[in-house]
Amino acid sequence: MKIKFLGIFPVNKNQFIAIEIFWFAFFLVLAVFFFSYSFPDYIQDPYILFHSKFLKYATLFAAFFTVVEAQYVMNKMVSDQKKVIEQQNIELINQKEEILKQKEEIESQRDLAREQYQIISEQKKHITDSIVYASTIQRALLPESVDFLSEFEYFIFFRPKEIVSGDFYWFHEKGNRIIVAAVDCTGHGVPGAFMSLLGMTFLNDIMVKAKNDIMPSEILEQLRDRIINTFHKVEGEEKKDGMDMALYILEPDRKTLHFAGANNPLYIVRETVKDNFPQESDKVKLVKDSAYTLVQIKADKMPIGRFQQIKPFTHQTINLLEGDSLYIFSDGILDQFGGPHDKRFGSARFKKLLLSIQYLSMQEQKLFLKQTIDDWMQMNPDVDNEQLDDMLVVGLRMPRGTESK
Repeated sequence: MKIKFLGIFPVNKNQFIAIEIFWFAFFLVLAVFFFSYSFPDYIQDPYILFHSKFLKYATLFAAFFTVVEAQYVMNKMVSDQKKVIEQQNIELINQKEEILKQKEEIESQRDLAREQYQIISEQKKHITDSIVYASTIQRALLPESVDFLSEFEYFIFFRPKEIVSGDFYWFHEKGNRIIVAAVDCTGHGVPGAFMSLLGMTFLNDIMVKAKNDIMPSEILEQLRDRIINTFHKVEGEEKKDGMDMALYILEPDRKTLHFAGANNPLYIVRETVKDNFPQESDKVKLVKDSAYTLVQIKADKMPIGRFQQIKPFTHQTINLLEGDSLYIFSDGILDQFGGPHDKRFGSARFKKLLLSIQYLSMQEQKLFLKQTIDDWMQMNPDVDNEQLDDMLVVGLRMPRGTESK
């Protein structure tokens, strides 16, 4: 705190005390001097004697005044400091009260957050329990074994991204024909699962009303009509919900397969030495290695749902041979990122994989496929690759000794 000496010069406390001590000592020395000094006897001038006496008491008064002034200033300074401290104490008390209020508010918000967290946790548990139960229902509609496929060797690789799936597989027997489908609905999780239930319901209803000689292209067209009619325009917005799928009808007695696809193809793997393959065309592509050849039957490039140019679906008829392996699938595996360079698994790698595992049984192929995808996702330690989409592959092998004459 600064003190104005003589009301003009600002000095600090220590400087002020030093100045006051100096002046006190100075006046005190003068007073002692004047009181101890005596004029000679020959000086009897009343004027000089009067002023000599005046100086004695003036210096003594100045010394006394210096002490009084110092005491006054120090008391005032202490008083001012006391006021400042009291003001600071008041501010501290106010700040403390404000802090206490903020603390109470924070504690109240914390308690509210805990309560909301508890509510959200309970709601999440209820929702999760409901979804888990829904997955039980969905799994019940997606059997792992099918009685009318008992003479065939087959596998179903089904791995939902979440608890429930937007992918589904579907088997149906109509007379002496077997219908197999692998379907990839829009989205995954709960929205995809609702779409899958719609798809299964529509397919079952179509087959109940269908004739025994219905073709896969007709099934896809009827399914498309029902999807479009279900998801009509809502408030001027066109819904793009739908599905991609691969569907074939197998006639075991005639060793014939009819295929139609909406964006998703059919792969047939056959021994290369048999040298009996469909001609390559815009719908058929061959991938050969020394032991096996993969026949890709391409799908129509449009979904089951709304599309810019809706055209009739087409179907292909293929004569089958004993030991032929048939594969239909969703795009979940193809689009999965992984590997040493964090890339898509892709169709070329998937084809190569299928060609390399033909010596295995179908159940062994399923295990090999599962391990391959797991290794692919975990191959790069610097990247944490989560599953991006539902995964579905349905593989079926024609029995030995059923080749057509």
